[in-house]
Amino acid sequence: AGEHWLACSGFGWLARLLPGRWKPRGVKWADTSRLAAKGQVLTVELARLVRELWLAGDQIEALVQAVLQASVNAWAGGGGAGGAWLVVRKGTWVNWYHLRNPGQRLEVVTADACPAWVRRALDRYSHRNGPALASKSDHQGHRWAWAKGRSGCEVLVAAQDGAPAADRCQALLILAGLAALVLEREQERQRAERALQQREILLREIHHRVKNNLQVISSLLSLQARAVQDPSVAEVLEDSRNRVRSIAMLHEQLYRSSDVLRVSFASYARSLVGALFSAYGVDSGKVRLLLEVPDVTFAVDTAVPCGLILQELVSNALKHAFTGRRQGRLVVGLARQSNGFWRLWVEDDGPGLPPQFQLERTPSLGLRLVRVLAQQLEAQLWWENHGGTRFVIEFPDHQAGALVHD
Repeated sequence: AGEHWLACSGFGWLARLLPGRWKPRGVKWADTSRLAAKGQVLTVELARLVRELWLAGDQIEALVQAVLQASVNAWAGGGGAGGAWLVVRKGTWVNWYHLRNPGQRLEVVTADACPAWVRRALDRYSHRNGPALASKSDHQGHRWAWAKGRSGCEVLVAAQDGAPAADRCQALLILAGLAALVLEREQERQRAERALQQREILLREIHHRVKNNLQVISSLLSLQARAVQDPSVAEVLEDSRNRVRSIAMLHEQLYRSSDVLRVSFASYARSLVGALFSAYGVDSGKVRLLLEVPDVTFAVDTAVPCGLILQELVSNALKHAFTGRRQGRLVVGLARQSNGFWRLWVEDDGPGLPPQFQLERTPSLGLRLVRVLAQQLEAQLWWENHGGTRFVIEFPDHQAGALVHD
């Protein structure tokens, strides 16, 4: 009970090919002499074997490689002088292959180059509604096996002469079933790869178009800032422009990256801070930048708020910390803490914040935006006045979706 026996004396070569740790669940090998009276068992048990192979999951790749490696000799061994033929059909699509001699690769041929008896054998099963595995031989020494996968992919393996009919038909039947299984898995893999490639192309195009649209908005804000006469209004427009540009830079990095869903935060932070230095006319020779950011990638949902927070804090430091000074120092850092949180900070060596400063009541739009973005990250936010100003946000790793690269 619970054991499935395969009545076939031609299974020896296939059993030897199976990886040592692999064995179909509940399936054992048997000689024909032990189950000679159960001739019809073969097709049913082979169907069960194929299902077991399908369920083998991660072990199927080793089996596939072993079977394909050995199938050349197996087909040729039954092919005699005429070789062996393999036909793969799905719907109206048909591929024809010929194996002339052992050790050679399968040769792609046309239908006209295939013997008429092979074409007739394929037509024989064109509308078959019965079992998905079948084998047959005729009086001229032609032998073939046919298998149909669950997605409709059909495989016909045909050979002539060279071995006892029973053994060769059984071996060909095994090969046909396994070939159908292999092709089903390969087609599924190719479909998944095509879907993934199409998705990546679409996401890249989206990032590219978003970046272009944001750059247009940034340029319009810059033109408007130059046209207004009120300096306070011009400053608001320039700040808005920098915010839009920081998001545009992120989408540009995603468009150019090999990963359209993750951002290298070190590269992004370097580009963003450099653009802010240029926007505020800061001489990098006078204000020394220390970028202490590891090689880590963040998911987009984390990179956007972190980038906007960084943009606001760096902008605030460049506007207020170095006014009237010949030299200064700006530090941008990111580090993972022992508690699993990520800590992002911006510090300067300027005069610091006034004693009456309260983050919760600040009129600064930029700092209010930092508070909102920190809440979005489920982060803690605080500031320190020790020889300058230091703003720190600390957010949990499950929000970061971070991958650290050594």
